[in-house]
Amino acid sequence: MRKALFLLTCGTVILLGLILLTPKPDNEPLTDLPWQIEVLADGTTRVLGVHLGKDRLTQVMARHGDPEGLALFVSPDGQMSLEAYFGTIRLGPLAGKLVARLEAPPAALEALHDKAINSAVTRSGDRRYLLADVDKRAQATRPVSGLTYIPSFGKMDAALIRSRFGEPAQVQRVDEHTEQWQYPDKGVSVLIDSEGKDIFEYRLPKKAQ
Repeated sequence: MRKALFLLTCGTVILLGLILLTPKPDNEPLTDLPWQIEVLADGTTRVLGVHLGKDRLTQVMARHGDPEGLALFVSPDGQMSLEAYFGTIRLGPLAGKLVARLEAPPAALEALHDKAINSAVTRSGDRRYLLADVDKRAQATRPVSGLTYIPSFGKMDAALIRSRFGEPAQVQRVDEHTEQWQYPDKGVSVLIDSEGKDIFEYRLPKKAQ
C-alpha cells in the first residue's frame, strides 16, 4: 500500500457526484466496479476484470494498456515486491489509479535487484529499484497476485462502504484520521482516510493462498 502511494503522483480526476456510483435503471448493468468481487469455486477472486492468481500482466495490459511504470520495491526489513503502475483507468463511469502486484519467486526478484539500473528511497522508507526496458518486458507473463485501486471520486463514508461491501470482519484504527476495514473472505481491505484518498487493496482470500 505505501509503495502504491509513492507512485500515485498524478493529478486527480473528479467524478460528478456519488450518484454516478449507481447505474440508471434503464442502462446496461455495470460490471467490474470496485465492490463487485466474484469469489470463484477454487477460492480465487475476480475483481476489476482481473482473475487474481490466474491472469497475467499481459491480460491486464490488454484491458488497460501498457503500464506507465514497473519497478521492484524492497522494504526496510528486506521484503521484495514487483509492481506495475497503470496510472488512471476507467471502470464504467469511475476513474481511478491502478497498481498490479506481480507474482515472482524469490530468486527472480533477487536477479532483478542485482540488475537494477538505479534506485531511490521512497517516503515510506522502501527502496524503489528501476529496471532496464528488457527486464520490464520480461515480466509481462507473470501472474497478478494483487491489485491496489485508488478511486478518484469523492470520499466514501461508513454507510456507503457497508452498502457496497457489507459488514467488515475487522476495523483497524491506523491513525487519528484513517481506518482500515478488512474483508478477508473477499480478499479486500478498504483504507478510509478522512484527510486523503480512500484505497482498495485486493489479494487472494486467505483460504485460496
